[in-house]
Order: sequence, then structure tokens, then C-alpha cells
Amino acid sequence: MLVQLTLPDEWSGIESNPRHAKPEITLAERHAMNRKISVLLGTGALLAAGLSVLSAPAAQADELGCPDRAVCFFKNVTSRTGVYQDVTSSWQTLSASRGATTVWNTRHDDGALLHFTNGATRCIRPGVLNENLASIGTVDKIRIMTSPSC
Repeated sequence: MLVQLTLPDEWSGIESNPRHAKPEITLAERHAMNRKISVLLGTGALLAAGLSVLSAPAAQADELGCPDRAVCFFKNVTSRTGVYQDVTSSWQTLSASRGATTVWNTRHDDGALLHFTNGATRCIRPGVLNENLASIGTVDKIRIMTSPSC
């Protein structure tokens, strides 16, 4: 990651050799410069952390064994119970995936509408991993839709 620092105007033309005379700056100017550097470095660290979070889902999908452009169901996160890929105009009844605790939508543009036995529905947007299905109810049906927001 490239971090660009802007030095005060009075520093222009000064070589980096420590044997050359350094400009005199006040303590307040030094503190202000240190704060700017800290903010820039902190922003760079946050950006780097954000990029690692953005790349984590793809790595996790591979680790869980969910193919690209699919909706996968898991029990206890590690045991895949089903893979659904077809856009449908009606509900598909889940068999082995009924009661799954986790769903992962690796599709790029399509949302997955889930139905629960208690009548609740939830839209799983593209790229979303939801590990809390059991808190909603028992998932029993899926409908993959052409809209990312179902």
C-alpha cells in the first residue's frame, strides 16, 4: 500500500542525508506533523483491514466448498447439505438442507429468498453468508430470483 506524506513547505529542498542541517520547527509544529502522520498511517491500516475483510468471503466460500454462482446450505457451518443454482418462479422444497443453520449465496447478481416453516421469509443477497438461520426458524424452501434484493 502506498502512503503519500506531504511535508511542510519549509522542508522543500532539504536532502535526506542526516549530516545536512535540519530545519528548525517548533514543538507545536512537530506535534502537528506527528498527528498527520499517525492519521495517515491509521487510515492506511484501516484500508488494508477493510480490503482483507472484502476478500474473506470468497476465501471462505472456497473453504466451505460452495461453487461459484450457487446457494449452499450447511449444518454446523462445516457440513454442506445442498447446492442450488437454478432461478425459479416458484419455491423449491429443501430435503437434506431442511433445517440448515447456515446459507451462503455465491451468486453475483441474484438474491435467494428463503422460506421458513413459521411463515417467515428472508432475502439472502449476493455474496452474503448467514450463519443464524436457526434464530429465524426452520428453513424449508428456497427461491432464487433475478433481483439481488429478492
